[in-house]
Amino acid sequence: MAESIRVLIVEDCKDTAESTAMVLAAWGMHASIANDGPAALAALDESVPDIVLLDIGLAGMDGFEVAETMRSSPRFDRTMIVVMSGYAGGEDQRRSMLMGCQHHVVKPVGLDRLHLILLDGLKEFRSNDPAQPCAAGERSGCGC
Repeated sequence: MAESIRVLIVEDCKDTAESTAMVLAAWGMHASIANDGPAALAALDESVPDIVLLDIGLAGMDGFEVAETMRSSPRFDRTMIVVMSGYAGGEDQRRSMLMGCQHHVVKPVGLDRLHLILLDGLKEFRSNDPAQPCAAGERSGCGC
């Protein structure tokens, strides 16, 4: 399943974004990067990723606004949003869930935990709609 997963990393720290992309590539995922809110929306106009790793503190528009924009479009109904941010307060986490994000993890995130969230989280998220294609482009029940 990992080789078919497309991830958009929305992160203003270029070093963090690039190192995360390298880790995802090592896991067989396809990663692209946007370094601010408007760049994230431009990337989302181009393609629909399976997962968005979303920082909150971004230039131009914050991650909450990006998530809200995504969730206002049915085009992204099958895109899992994982907030990965230094914003760790309970209100930040609550707001992430209200914006339609599936996970809110506090940076720095351990690689084992991130891997589990991305693979198992996507599988669980996608299993909530069995009539839709899975990340591998097949119907649910494909075993991915």
